[in-house]
Amino acid sequence: MQHCFGDEQRFRKYSDARTFARLVDDGDLCQLWARCALTYSDRTAVIYDGCSLTYAELDREIASQRSALAEAGCQAGERIALLCANSLDFLRAFFAVVTLGGVAVILPPQFSAQETADCCRRMAVTKFSFDTCSRLFSGISSLL
Repeated sequence: MQHCFGDEQRFRKYSDARTFARLVDDGDLCQLWARCALTYSDRTAVIYDGCSLTYAELDREIASQRSALAEAGCQAGERIALLCANSLDFLRAFFAVVTLGGVAVILPPQFSAQETADCCRRMAVTKFSFDTCSRLFSGISSLL
């Protein structure tokens, strides 16, 4: 079984939805991430496609992407569409948006440009975050 967060023992411990819900109830997702990044800074946070990142490394990458979003004009409360495959790009983008205070609108990358534009209009998306492999980038702006 391949999973993204940490070692298999921790995955099993928190795979029960009720246990995870109790963790999130202790604060919002941003606070949960901050606690994990501080508490487990030197432990493995993600293993994906042969790449392993500690919580501290992933936190730095998220902070860098959050800064890039802010420089691009993204603000707290904005709905930001994420067009990313299930990958490290998605994790970075999702936590960057959430820790910025934005609302992550997760859209499947297999949608056509028209389907994506329709969803974005209905959900009042104001900004986009694309992964490096997105084939939709050029087709969306003309449809909105």
